[in-house]
Amino acid sequence: MYVGFDIYRVADGKIVEHWDGLVTETPLNESGHTQLDGPTEVDKSADTEANRALAKKVWHTFLQAQDYHSMIKFARPDGTFTQHSGDIADGVTNMIEFLKKLKQEGSALIYDTLHRTVADGNFVLTHSEGSIGGERHSFCELWRIEDGHVVELWMRLRPCYLMMNLRIATVHLYRQSFEESYPFYLSNQFI
Repeated sequence: MYVGFDIYRVADGKIVEHWDGLVTETPLNESGHTQLDGPTEVDKSADTEANRALAKKVWHTFLQAQDYHSMIKFARPDGTFTQHSGDIADGVTNMIEFLKKLKQEGSALIYDTLHRTVADGNFVLTHSEGSIGGERHSFCELWRIEDGHVVELWMRLRPCYLMMNLRIATVHLYRQSFEESYPFYLSNQFI
């Protein structure tokens, strides 16, 4: 089974652009969390723009600059943090140690470009790209923010070549279907 994020841009009531971050479902993490459990209700009283600004600051400082210890100031003072990655147990310290270990092994998560944020109340999604061990990746992180602290994280990391292969396959399937339905209309505009 696959889990992930779908991001749609809508204009004039129509979907005009789509991004996704699908990955294979993983077993429970050490703390017993899945990639899909946790709160889902949006706190409409939360300051969406303040939370977006915090998530962007966390992204730039903690992820892009690899200042892993900075997460201590972004999280709750007691260090509690709920993690939904299959590889990382709950707690700020566990996340810091995991990322430091990846960096030492030459597989650091390198965040290059923050493409977009989607925010609603206490939830902020960051969608970016970078690399892991030299291989291009797309990153999606959904941050839950409470009282000015990052308290929970769901994330999807996916190699970019997979996305390109899926897009190319989709275009070819679409073209094949179109040509079978309308054999008189052959054009390169679908590729």
